[in-house]
Amino acid sequence: MKTSLVSGHEAEDIQNQVRKVLRGLGNPEPPLRLDDVRELLRLDRQYYKSTDDGVLREFVSRMQIAGKQVLSRPMLVIDA
Repeated sequence: MKTSLVSGHEAEDIQNQVRKVLRGLGNPEPPLRLDDVRELLRLDRQYYKSTDDGVLREFVSRMQIAGKQVLSRPMLVIDA
């Protein structure tokens, strides 16, 4: 089986995407729960697949995720 290495630029892009997901999860300690990652990606796949890491875009993403979570589980508002 042939092993291919990821170039420096591609490795940096991957690392940036991983950082974005971890930041979205609140920078959890290991071990990382893949169910949490899948749920986060499901809630705002557009943000997490883009390379736009601006503060405004991140804020909009967090608001979209919060809105979807409240719509799917209205008791979150009461529990907060």
